[in-house]
Amino acid sequence: MVEPWPAGKKLAGRFSRAGEGTWGGMGVVYRATDDSHAGRAVAVKFLWPRDSEAALRGYRAPTSRELRRFDRECEMHRRFGGQGVPAFVHADLSPPRPYLVTEYVDGEDLHAFLTRNRPTLSAAACVVVPLLEVLGRVHGAGVVHRDVKPANVLLARRDGVVYLTDFGIALPQDPTATRYTNGRTPGTIGYMAPEIHRGERNPGPEADLYGVACIAFQMVTGRLVFEAGHSDYDLARLHCEERPPLLSDDIPTLPSGIVDITDRMLAKSPTDRPPLELALEIWRPLLPSPGDPAPRPGFDPDPTLPHRAAHTTAAPPAAASPASVRRPRVHRRPVGGPTRSALRNLCAEAEIEVERGEPGAAVDELTAMLVRAEQCLPGAVREVQGARLIVARAQLLRGETAAAGRTYRDVARRLADAQAGTETGELRVRAQLGAVQVMAAEGSPVQAVADDWRELTEGLTFWPGPGPSHQIMELCREVGVEVEELALDARPGEVSPGLPETIHKLLARLNSQLDEPRRN
Repeated sequence: MVEPWPAGKKLAGRFSRAGEGTWGGMGVVYRATDDSHAGRAVAVKFLWPRDSEAALRGYRAPTSRELRRFDRECEMHRRFGGQGVPAFVHADLSPPRPYLVTEYVDGEDLHAFLTRNRPTLSAAACVVVPLLEVLGRVHGAGVVHRDVKPANVLLARRDGVVYLTDFGIALPQDPTATRYTNGRTPGTIGYMAPEIHRGERNPGPEADLYGVACIAFQMVTGRLVFEAGHSDYDLARLHCEERPPLLSDDIPTLPSGIVDITDRMLAKSPTDRPPLELALEIWRPLLPSPGDPAPRPGFDPDPTLPHRAAHTTAAPPAAASPASVRRPRVHRRPVGGPTRSALRNLCAEAEIEVERGEPGAAVDELTAMLVRAEQCLPGAVREVQGARLIVARAQLLRGETAAAGRTYRDVARRLADAQAGTETGELRVRAQLGAVQVMAAEGSPVQAVADDWRELTEGLTFWPGPGPSHQIMELCREVGVEVEELALDARPGEVSPGLPETIHKLLARLNSQLDEPRRN
């Protein structure tokens, strides 16, 4: 259905056809030559929308919305071209057929690659890590890709470099940004985050992280997170409601860190997914090192090549050792990371900054240390999660409310099974109370904020032994005072009758308990 590019025809006097076209999204892409740059190869994408009525002729004139969407795609390549995104060369949005010219990546997409190859865990990391790095740069500029899937990941044949393509439905996170897609957010069902399936019109960066997790799961296990034999409706329902399988269900010998981070990236709620930086820190140790042997059997394209050949010439495929593929050296637990003593000392410094209301260098250093501490100190749950609560308090002080909320909720989830009356149980309650503070700061419904605080306060009444510590009771009272103010200021009908009085009675009980002899 692709109309031929007439022989010798040029665009803007410099681009001439050099290959057949292939369909991609709302357009068709040609390989062409840039005659003004020694005939270098470029990719030319025409905005060439199709619909059922135009199936016979394969083309209809783009709407004004489609033109604006294509203009945004061109702008994305201007901003992000290079470093894992095909570089912008030229664009012309004038009728009758607007087009975008980018660098040409000679290779194949990840979907085609996976039909012929089953990557090792190390090879999978060679795709996941650069993909996360590109998304980190895109997210840092306030943009969400919204369609992360194997077909939009290119592997260069010459050097194995990974590229993220097709920014046709990318959207700035700026709430004032105009959407140029109709109805529900488009995307590919098997890789779309649950919030997109549910109709979220402005998904955050966490949605892209979910797509990366789906890709990682497919590369490691050879199958989709949820199999595509279901109808589109059933597949969407599975992504929204069904707990995803663990990587270890298929491969029990996988490193626990990879199993855990992939599972967290597949969380149903975007607030439960880990920071992109943490995912990078856990996947990076699986990358091959310069001089490592090539995979055997070899790959074409070979995504391990940029990492194996960064400083030395890669070894030929025939020299590869099968054992090195089955048990990669990088599976070993990281060494040289932070110790418990170093973590405790830095926590003490960071807590002083937080108590002063001036989070600074110690907090920043603790935040960076925690990424490695979670890997290197798997038995130090109390110390690590306590440190994360210090960071969350600092985030609140800095006005980073969303980040604080993610941290509090993640700590509470990780400590969900902690017993009442234990130190880890108190950490869980601190995290839950912090989450209530975030809800209040974000303007959540007052009734929901009050219900969560009331449930936590009443639960402390039934703690075993001498009961909760003085510090927990003080924090509970501090949050309760905020909740009481919200309830008193609530509009008629916004909260249940008698809620302020209920909160007042609970605060009176807390005050009475705090007047009793302290348990430190």
